[in-house]
Amino acid sequence: MRRSRDRRSGCPASTPPRLRSDVPFLGNEGFSVELGNTPPLAPTLLLGGLGSASVPLPGGCTLLIQAPVITAAGAANGFGVARFRFPVPMSPLLRGTRLFVQAAVLWPQGSSTGTALTNGLRLTVGD
Repeated sequence: MRRSRDRRSGCPASTPPRLRSDVPFLGNEGFSVELGNTPPLAPTLLLGGLGSASVPLPGGCTLLIQAPVITAAGAANGFGVARFRFPVPMSPLLRGTRLFVQAAVLWPQGSSTGTALTNGLRLTVGD
């Protein structure tokens, strides 16, 4: 399985929220994307798309996904961590599929807009 990360940060901050993931291999029923370093219980959105981008936004943040859609919504736990689970089916048609993800967090101290964006990840489904 291949997985590569786009380590650019979505917003400048001394301790920005961070996104990381498990390995998205075929048949991985436990695949997840984890958002960390957020305020406890903060509302969160996981954005996904098929291409990368670099779109400057108000507050100094950068959208790193082309034509994003809301993939999941939730809230961080009491430790500032949110986990989004997406089982990867055992379908050879998915091999090599790339998905770009980035998370948004309601964070009053994150930027002048009251939100923060994470780093972006490029996920590639493999064997």
